[in-house]
Amino acid sequence: MQGLINLIAESEAYNAYKNAMFSLIFDLGGIIPGILLYKLIIPFERSYRWIIYLYPAMLSVRGVINGIFTGRLSTGLHLGIVKANFKNNTEYFWNLYFSMMILCAFGGCFLGPLISLATGSDAVEVSAVAISSMVLSFFMVSGVTLVVAFTAFKKGYDPDYLVYPIMSTIADILVTLSYFLVIWLIFNNGVILSMFIIFILILPWIIYIIKTNVISMEFIEILSKITLSVIVTLFIAFLTGTTLGISKESFPPYVYIVYPATIDTIGDVGSIVGSLATTRLALGKVRGFCDYITENFNELVGIKLALLTMFAGYTLLPSVTIGKLSFKGFLILITGVVSSILIALISLFVAFLAYRVKLDPDDFVNPLVSTFSDLITTVIMIIFVRI
Repeated sequence: MQGLINLIAESEAYNAYKNAMFSLIFDLGGIIPGILLYKLIIPFERSYRWIIYLYPAMLSVRGVINGIFTGRLSTGLHLGIVKANFKNNTEYFWNLYFSMMILCAFGGCFLGPLISLATGSDAVEVSAVAISSMVLSFFMVSGVTLVVAFTAFKKGYDPDYLVYPIMSTIADILVTLSYFLVIWLIFNNGVILSMFIIFILILPWIIYIIKTNVISMEFIEILSKITLSVIVTLFIAFLTGTTLGISKESFPPYVYIVYPATIDTIGDVGSIVGSLATTRLALGKVRGFCDYITENFNELVGIKLALLTMFAGYTLLPSVTIGKLSFKGFLILITGVVSSILIALISLFVAFLAYRVKLDPDDFVNPLVSTFSDLITTVIMIIFVRI
């Protein structure tokens, strides 16, 4: 028996399970934005119909921007083109950072008019909330992301396993809080005041970017490569928000509580699988798509078991919330099983396709996986809940 335990403990699957669980356990924090959504934001829907439409779209855009950032950051740390400290970092790092800030503002500008068109709402009002929330959350999320990435790398942990999964949960909390704050400001003080506050926050950074980076070819190159994947994924994010908004009446209250955590976990599993593939592609350790799955099958199994462990908890939570065992709780587990298989395959396919056509996989894997995971998980959850 002891020999069997030792064999399991030394296996590749168990090692992958342990590393993945260490990352995914932070997704339990996704219950916090779920509670904030249900308690603080949903009540505003009576006044602002577009609130539910915009919320998941913003979470998806957060996944797009931070997914690109953490993917490039992790690979950069491995390759040595990013230093694991804030002081005297590389030009590549700062060009990457400022590119992310511009894309956050662009994401808000893109989503606002689309959501207002889908809901028949005031375009200025919706755009003000979208831009303000994205910019406000960027400063908070990016700072914490760097602390987590640098600390993990210095302590010998693999950033591919840790940074995005940990930050996806923290980012959801910060984005939800930013969203609530901006909605509250507009509800009580109007659009102009909220936009003025955000403008004051971002103006010094815009001036700094223009003075130091606008003529940098590396800055332009990073932004041009990233923009394509961001535009594609923004449309997917819009579809996610519209899907949830149209189907919100079929969602019991407890589903809102676990919703951010479920899309977080599915996206994180896809990110882990994709980030491991992109790093190995960059290091020249991968031959082909099918060979990769075969050679890393035990590792993929370990990651899948970690996901099932997390969704077992999400399955029980609705039952605890309503005070009795509910079949709909088990449908959350089924959602996790189906969604995770699809997202893992999409993640690997995008990584290998981008690499084959000589694009940077980090610019496509995390953003596409993040938005597709949100959309696929939302659609599958709606189907099962309605059943």
